[in-house]
Amino acid sequence: SNSNSNSNSNSNNDNNNKRQQRKQGNGRNKQQQPQQANSKKKDDMSQNQNQNHQGTRPLVNMGFSEAAARQAMQRFHGNVQRAADHLLSTVSSSAGAPRHRPTPQGNPTTQQQQLSASISTIRKTHPSVHVPPTLQQKSKQEQIFRCTNRLEKYPHAIDTLNKTIQRVRQNPKDRKYWTIDCSIPAVQKLIATPGAFDFLQAMNYQRTHNNRNILKLQYYDAATMYMGTLALGQCQLESSVYHQAKQLQNFVQEVHSILDNDDNQTTDKIQQEHLKQVPSSNHNGGGSPIFIYFEGMEQLPPNGKKYFTRNFDGDDTLEDVLHWLAGNYGTKCWDHLIDQNPKWQLMDKNQINPKPMNLSSTGNDDAYAFDGQNVLHKTLQYLGFWPSGKLVIRPSPLSSGGTASQRQQQAADNQDVTVASSNTVSVVA
Repeated sequence: SNSNSNSNSNSNNDNNNKRQQRKQGNGRNKQQQPQQANSKKKDDMSQNQNQNHQGTRPLVNMGFSEAAARQAMQRFHGNVQRAADHLLSTVSSSAGAPRHRPTPQGNPTTQQQQLSASISTIRKTHPSVHVPPTLQQKSKQEQIFRCTNRLEKYPHAIDTLNKTIQRVRQNPKDRKYWTIDCSIPAVQKLIATPGAFDFLQAMNYQRTHNNRNILKLQYYDAATMYMGTLALGQCQLESSVYHQAKQLQNFVQEVHSILDNDDNQTTDKIQQEHLKQVPSSNHNGGGSPIFIYFEGMEQLPPNGKKYFTRNFDGDDTLEDVLHWLAGNYGTKCWDHLIDQNPKWQLMDKNQINPKPMNLSSTGNDDAYAFDGQNVLHKTLQYLGFWPSGKLVIRPSPLSSGGTASQRQQQAADNQDVTVASSNTVSVVA
């Protein structure tokens, strides 16, 4: 019995020892499992980082920053092509923009070299993408004519540039005509005109390093000067856009002179005669306002408003309105509208694409409103200007092409410059 009890106790001890060993083994396994998982994650992350680091090399070689390249590789899980596409699509942003060394101001050669290098890199990586050439990469002739086309809406800039180039051509050896002072307000306004500075650059003008307010002709080239005067001269003679803008500019100047200076004794008597024919303004609350605008003018002297206005009755005529305008603001307003060949036109501002009203001649004409009939003596209610009407005065259209003397002068000038351009001589500044 003692032997049996000893054997049972030994077996129990063995079983307890085995249980303790199993528990200890399970504990070690549980501790080793998260350690192995963490080490595996670290190995995977380091492997991914190595792959991303290796994948960023072509992106860095393309000119992108290493931080932007690494971020793109992590975003697209190591796909170099997708990362490159993403960076190229966001090339305008500061985070993904290719690195470039700062270039000194006024050194276009270095900037052109860097631009050419960037374009060649994009062509290698994206052969289907075609980068359009910049204006400076085009020929001189195309630069000059493109800038002139942009300037045709600004006749003052066209005229000023033409005078400047002509002065240089007439005095090619006089260096005082080779510089333009940009600190002058009039010159600042010219340079701010779209296309003016690019035109001067095409004519070989550049800012000086010592004074950025000075534009200086780098060298005199007869052929370039010829192309500049030819482009500007053709614009002045043939461009309908230039003619319309020039006519409107002259119209605004004339209106200002009429409203500011029409105050001599003769015109005062004529104005009084006009005012005698205007009906009384005492309408006892029954009149309605008529507004008169001048095209291209935001402020009219002397009060600075955009329009002139007065109350009229429905049975008042359009002639009464024009008598009031001439009596108060200038007799030339009447003369330019009622003449057989009127310099100005009167239109309904409330209509889209309105036709001018016939105020002088009779007969049907599709070019005029109301079937071409003379509407000077028609009532405001008949014309649709009552109980409220808005009238606008604008210059009458002129035929394009310029006068015969202008065409002859331009032809002679072109012939003279053609001879000079056949023997191009460059004077180095």
